[in-house]
Amino acid sequence: MKKKTQLNEVRQLQKIAGILKEYFETDPESVQEAFQKAGIDMNTPVVVVETSGHYADEPRRANPTELVNKLQKIKDTQQEEGVHFDYETAVAYPAQEYGLEGMEAKLSMGVSDAYEFVIFQ
Repeated sequence: MKKKTQLNEVRQLQKIAGILKEYFETDPESVQEAFQKAGIDMNTPVVVVETSGHYADEPRRANPTELVNKLQKIKDTQQEEGVHFDYETAVAYPAQEYGLEGMEAKLSMGVSDAYEFVIFQ
């Protein structure tokens, strides 16, 4: 039974990834648009994990509006310096890996190859 359940979960994640991929085919204009396309509820706190190389910071709670503003400033600064900034679906990040039971990874935002923000809700 456990293998069948896991297989069903994998299939469901693949389906979700396919649906989300359609939304991210065209790069969002802003961080706010990326949050909207990922289905992040702006009235509900999020948890963000910042990763750099093989190191991940401890998950921290954040107000979605404040996080959007912070990430938009980073994006604007990085683009001025010619650094690549991209959005991806975050299906590959299991919440359990970070001790975030009951949450799901909604969005991954990468800044070049230097670091990445994974947003859970």
